[in-house]
Amino acid sequence: MSPRRGLTISDIVDSAGGIADQEGLHQLSIGAVAKDLNIKPPSLYNHVRGLDELHDLLAVHGCQRLYKNLYQATAGYNHDKALKQLCYAYIEFARVHPGQYEAASRSAHKGNPVLKEAQERVVEVVRDVLYQYGLEEERSVHLIRMLRSMLHGFVTLDSAKGFGMPYDLQDTLDIMIETFIQGI
Repeated sequence: MSPRRGLTISDIVDSAGGIADQEGLHQLSIGAVAKDLNIKPPSLYNHVRGLDELHDLLAVHGCQRLYKNLYQATAGYNHDKALKQLCYAYIEFARVHPGQYEAASRSAHKGNPVLKEAQERVVEVVRDVLYQYGLEEERSVHLIRMLRSMLHGFVTLDSAKGFGMPYDLQDTLDIMIETFIQGI
């Protein structure tokens, strides 16, 4: 059986991204994508080998979108302003595309060099911003890890409605970012 005329991997990944963002990555299935695209599930196997490949494709797509958002957010800015823009763009991406963010956060296994490269491009944007501070390589790596942990933790708690105190969440984010910058 040949692939449906006009159906592309991009169509499939876009559908998967929409499902993951709206219903959660755990709800992504071959059947859900087929239903969304108004095709029979076996037809998807003409384009993807299965759910694992679909998750890998969505992870790459999510990384590419995150990279683009971070790159655009930091373009034309330096030092503190670039770092603030990067943090806000990261949080915004995760809020708007929670399923794609979760997919992009998965570990790249050795059999997926495309995902590894897409994740490395995201790290490069962060590294480029931190290099503006004149840091040594090892210190930059530690700060990249800290920043990712900080932002991912914020995203995780925010998405789980884990911030229950009656203070403005944007203020918390601003203070968190400013404290990180001061720590550099």
